[in-house]
Amino acid sequence: MKIAFQTVFRPHSLYHNGICLKKRENTLLNFSIEKMNVKKFDVNEQNEQAVDFYKKCGFETTSRSELDSSGKPYPTLHMELIN
Repeated sequence: MKIAFQTVFRPHSLYHNGICLKKRENTLLNFSIEKMNVKKFDVNEQNEQAVDFYKKCGFETTSRSELDSSGKPYPTLHMELIN
């Protein structure tokens, strides 16, 4: 079974709180990685905060697309967990 997240939004209150620098216990990202084996995310390239968030959590960009998964002109970075 393939599981994919279309969109993940974080509340503004979670920005810059070091959530990925901690053990990530009881977080959606940790649950996704550990329990659902999610290792890849597609991130809108223009959302610099999201790109930085995933980089800090151990993801790296593996490729880039000019269009998003709906075919709209939103450049998308394909990111994969490296650790």
